[in-house]
Amino acid sequence: NYRDFMHAVLPVAKEAGVKLALHPDDPPVPSLGGVARLFGTVDGFKRAEQIAQETGAGEAWGLDLCLGCCSEMIGGAENVSAMIEHFGPTGRILYVHFRDVQGTVPRFQECFLGEGNWDPATVLLALRRNGFTGFLLDDHVPHMDDDTTWGHRSRAHAIGYLQGLLNMAEQVPV
Repeated sequence: NYRDFMHAVLPVAKEAGVKLALHPDDPPVPSLGGVARLFGTVDGFKRAEQIAQETGAGEAWGLDLCLGCCSEMIGGAENVSAMIEHFGPTGRILYVHFRDVQGTVPRFQECFLGEGNWDPATVLLALRRNGFTGFLLDDHVPHMDDDTTWGHRSRAHAIGYLQGLLNMAEQVPV
């Protein structure tokens, strides 16, 4: 089904000048509610990339690289590095959900940046080193007591942390 969908949609997206960004399965489990899930491993993304290339419109395909979902996959932080190293140099990472978790499937939990499976400074520098020029978002954040439903306090932490990382990255030579 994914192959058929990509063969039908990617050429139209290319013609319209639109890029489609694939998000990892969340959570990255083989099936959910009896429905097979395809994008819970690095190899699943590499296969999706091959399918995009088969369409002749592969330049319209890329990733919404959700670091938290990649971190949830069996292998944890190794997946984050593998995704950046493989897809970054090809320009396939269109944008990044900059979040993390503690643990991997089946036992993981949302956490604040700097408390999870991967090191935020190392990952930001790896993105930069591998040619990423898109945008970063904080995505969802852990719940805090007395916070708003949108998570203003938690989000303020994530955005402040990310601003500090971006400032740090400007000081480090490529």
